[in-house]
Amino acid sequence: MLYKEWKLTARAAGSGVFSAGLGPSQQLSLILHGRGNSCTNAEQFTHWTLEMQGPKANYCCSASW
Repeated sequence: MLYKEWKLTARAAGSGVFSAGLGPSQQLSLILHGRGNSCTNAEQFTHWTLEMQGPKANYCCSASW
């Protein structure tokens, strides 16, 4: 079994209660974790991590489905 990871990163944007932790250098990443063969199947990705990184806020949360 291969370990697989997809990482999607973009500039963080939001308003209201989220605006205090946002700025031009803030990045938000969604990382999908899984195991399987070399083919990409959605069923093989069973865990995810959400990361916020930048000068105003740094945090991470993880879960599985």
